[in-house]
Amino acid sequence: MSSPWGGNGFPAWAVKSRPLPGEPNPGFPLYYLMPSMNAAWDEVWTNRNGIVDHLGTALKALAAGLKGHAGVMGIELLNEPWPGTAALTCFPIGCPLFDVQYQNTMSKLTRYVRQGDPTVPVYWEPNVTWNQMMPSYMGLKRIKDRNVVIAPHDYCIPSQLAIYLGLPESLRSLCSAQQGLTWTHVDEVFRRTGKPVVITEFGDVDATVLSQTLDRADKRFVGWMYWHYTSGQSLSGVARQLVRTYPQATAGRPGAMTFDTATGAFSFTYRPNPAISAPTVIYPSSVHYPNGYTVQVTGGQYVTASDGRLHVSADGPGPVTVSVTAK
Repeated sequence: MSSPWGGNGFPAWAVKSRPLPGEPNPGFPLYYLMPSMNAAWDEVWTNRNGIVDHLGTALKALAAGLKGHAGVMGIELLNEPWPGTAALTCFPIGCPLFDVQYQNTMSKLTRYVRQGDPTVPVYWEPNVTWNQMMPSYMGLKRIKDRNVVIAPHDYCIPSQLAIYLGLPESLRSLCSAQQGLTWTHVDEVFRRTGKPVVITEFGDVDATVLSQTLDRADKRFVGWMYWHYTSGQSLSGVARQLVRTYPQATAGRPGAMTFDTATGAFSFTYRPNPAISAPTVIYPSSVHYPNGYTVQVTGGQYVTASDGRLHVSADGPGPVTVSVTAK
């Protein structure tokens, strides 16, 4: 929330609430239970003292300053926003009333961004109870801005308990079920809003959890960004999950994609669009093929470009399948 609670979010001058005398602060993430912090988040959602407008002014300046910069993928308005006292209404089935209020705040902040840059993608993250397996109701009201991206996280609570609290690693066996529920919620938000989805945090350093996220993302052609807290944690096995063979550009409509991180086997099928003259571009993983790889294209042909990418072109209107296997 802010430095008075040991955080680094809103500047202290923008928040009137303060920790109460003698109020215990258990630190992240349990400090979300502190009454004073919940009161501070309530200030945000009611725009008390103009805190949302102050943030909007800052976002407007940020958008204007970065306008036209080739490296900007988008601007995320708030990271892991907490509902404040409304969090009590979010369990066990989510909080549609709060999410409507939250969406109103996101819409207002997006309008500020648009004053600085009319076209930059704006990332909206579900409220942070999403990370505790609650669904999001964003989109119950139509999202009017055309360039909004839904930006959820995908974490496994049992894995985090094992990593950070030293609880038994056997808890990680529950991750598949929990992440399956999370992706059910991803699908629901996508169907409701029609907005593209990018996973903006996931995984920690648990390779099994990473694969759960990435396999589900590949199935849906959802983009992602890996987030890592500190270099002090072991990254063993992480690169093999993250560095993947994948299509960087598709000259048509994607159909299906799979990638096996154990063997490097990759398969991608798409239906070509004859109006697109540029090739489909495949990036072969730099990790999974130490002895090289073989490529097979059904329904088309390929050449290897000078940068190592595979440029695939279709022979006709039928589907094209590209397979890459390790030698």
